[in-house]
Amino acid sequence: MLSDFLPPNVPPRREFLAKFVSFGIFDRKGRSKMSFRWQRDRKLERRFKNIVQQNPDLKQMLEERDDRSLLENLLQLWQSASSDRQKSLFGNCIFAYLEEPRYRAALTRFHAFRDFENPEQSWDYYLAIAGDVTLNPEKVLALLPRYNPAKSKLETFWDFELQSIMKEISNKETTEGKYSLWYKLKVASKKKLKEGLVEVVGVSEREAISYIFARDALFQVYSKKDNRWREPTRKKYQEAADYLKCHYADKCPNSDRVNEEWLQQAIEICAQALQPSHKLCYLDEGYNSQELEMLNSSGDGRAENPLDNLANQEFEANIRDKIPAINEAIVSKLEEFSAEQKEILQLRYGLDTSGSKIAKKIGKNKSTVSRIDYKCRRELMGAIFFWANKEEMGIGIKDIKGLDDVLEDWLKNYYKNL
Repeated sequence: MLSDFLPPNVPPRREFLAKFVSFGIFDRKGRSKMSFRWQRDRKLERRFKNIVQQNPDLKQMLEERDDRSLLENLLQLWQSASSDRQKSLFGNCIFAYLEEPRYRAALTRFHAFRDFENPEQSWDYYLAIAGDVTLNPEKVLALLPRYNPAKSKLETFWDFELQSIMKEISNKETTEGKYSLWYKLKVASKKKLKEGLVEVVGVSEREAISYIFARDALFQVYSKKDNRWREPTRKKYQEAADYLKCHYADKCPNSDRVNEEWLQQAIEICAQALQPSHKLCYLDEGYNSQELEMLNSSGDGRAENPLDNLANQEFEANIRDKIPAINEAIVSKLEEFSAEQKEILQLRYGLDTSGSKIAKKIGKNKSTVSRIDYKCRRELMGAIFFWANKEEMGIGIKDIKGLDDVLEDWLKNYYKNL
């Protein structure tokens, strides 16, 4: 059932002083309705007025309603504050000023991109992203030099800047926009794509040339729709195959094999060439290059219990005692997956069904099935690391080898024993 939740509009603060000492209050009126009001922080207002009285420059800026100069000075005062109390005062004034653009930016983003089944979650998500900036004077300092007073008012600048940040973070998490696989495939150079095809996927150079022509043909007939990159339809794959045979036949090796199915498979292979390794490099934050290099080194040995490969000899006994708990952590994460994700894993690992057959069974494209499978495995590996960190086991990322293969074995054992 779709929710009718809508956040309220945000009225402007008409008094200039209020912009630096008032905060937004949301009041609920039932399940779907909310009201909004500005509420002054009287203690903050008194302290701010005392600072203004002691600083003629601030007083003049306040009288002249010079919000840019006032914000810049507050940031400077925050940087040079000699006590936590002073730092808190200036930080709260900065945050109060940015409250209005924060709410407006979140509201604009909400109306454009929201989950209609869980709109409250979307609203909270956008507010949190914007709040992460406005609550951090360091981030405000880093962004302020971008402001051009000839182009917009300062509050409008923050409105658009926060919307841009929301878009960037949201696209990164949902793999849309420039983070979309299809966009990456479109802009990848022929050199980079060829290297990925040969070195990552392992195809011959002759086959790589064919796949590059397939990519080029696809983007002659396919582009983003409604400002979003969506997976091409079967019709687009057929049009791309026709285009390749018409324009690239004399250059493309094995062009006689080109049809809709071949072209779709070629695009899937190109996508694999641009994907990061299924090792744990996506968890690279906080780890140095040496640890990542050790992580990516292959572990060829296979123990009878797949989780035995989680550790080298030094940690083997410690890990073995923890295997039941690790199993529980993985199963707990599995239970959070959607019915579709569980069905794909069951078919893939329990019944050893090919990607194309799974796609046909559930009514999705093969590349979609591959991405769902990859995302599930990534989340399961993340659950293992989260559990290990929570237990403070002293096992670093460099101590874990071949986890991707290990997890595949675990999934096969798990689903075949259900």
